[in-house]
Amino acid sequence: MRVKALVEIFNFYARQHIKTGKVTFESIKQSFEFLDSGEFMKFCTEFKIPVKREVVNEVFKKTATYSSSMSYDQFLVRFL
Repeated sequence: MRVKALVEIFNFYARQHIKTGKVTFESIKQSFEFLDSGEFMKFCTEFKIPVKREVVNEVFKKTATYSSSMSYDQFLVRFL
């Protein structure tokens, strides 16, 4: 049940915004499968995770692929 809740939370925040520029259905689909640093920061802020902004950025950079996008599996590792 906890994993199902984390899936819903991840999907909600991953779909917060679509990147600008050349937008295709494939790029939209891909953007829905990853969190960027802004979406991760919004998640931490709204869930009132009691750490400083710098710490949140550091956690994101250490977890995310090439420090730019976090997959569901990477997200899951941090919150289970």
